[in-house]
Amino acid sequence: MDILTSIPGIADYGRLLLILMGLGEIVIGFLFLILSGKNRRRLHKFNIMVLILLGLSAASHPATYVAPFNPITLNMAMMALSITSLLNVTELSSAKRCLRNSPERGNQT
Repeated sequence: MDILTSIPGIADYGRLLLILMGLGEIVIGFLFLILSGKNRRRLHKFNIMVLILLGLSAASHPATYVAPFNPITLNMAMMALSITSLLNVTELSSAKRCLRNSPERGNQT
């Protein structure tokens, strides 16, 4: 909240912006659960870009880097999770392409 109130021009809207950012995080979280395939890859790439921008925006406030969940450690961990997901998305199996037949047919592969 201190970061938002220190920015000239938006100090009066700090609480509203904080609520909107929280709602945006919730929406992005739900999108990670709902989307799949190429859309999820795009969402991970978008997530990495936003985390880089958030880390850079916090650079103007050095006091945030001594907090327990500071932008460097938290953003780096979240980017590492997105990168790991991007690297492993081709290795994941999908039930959409299952080659098994139903047991009633007696033909299982």
